[in-house]
This record gives sequence, structure tokens and C-alpha cells, in this order.
Amino acid sequence: AAAGDALFLVPGYGAQGAGATEAVAGFVKRGGVREGGVVNASRSVASPEGSLGASSAAEWAGLIDRAIAAAQAELVAATRA
Repeated sequence: AAAGDALFLVPGYGAQGAGATEAVAGFVKRGGVREGGVVNASRSVASPEGSLGASSAAEWAGLIDRAIAAAQAELVAATRA
């Protein structure tokens, strides 16, 4: 194979509209887990819902932490489906 074990950057997840299932759809299933790419999610974690109304940097950081945790959990679940 020309690309061998190269990873692909997968845009479109999160704020751009794709869910985790769509983001990992092109991954290869190996040992019961889908792999083969790096899913990019910048807008959906840098500016999560509610962040514009955050009253402090700490609140904004908490919203980002929760958005990252939610994205990771959703993507991990999709790779194991």
C-alpha cells in the first residue's frame, strides 16, 4: 500500500457538523478497534457552547475541559463500535 501505516488528518468533526461515527468511518478496524487517523476538533473545543457567556477565565476553561472530555469519549466510543 502506498500510504502504509500513515495516519490521515480528519477534518469536519464537531462544529463543522460531523459526528464521531462519520469522523472515524474511513478508519481501518484492527483488533476490534478502528484506527488510522487524527480527528481535528478545534472550533468545537476552543469555543464550546456557553463559552461566549462565561463570566470568568476559569468558567471558560471549565467549559473547554468538558468539551474536550466529551469529544474524547464520543470518539473513543466510535472507534470501538
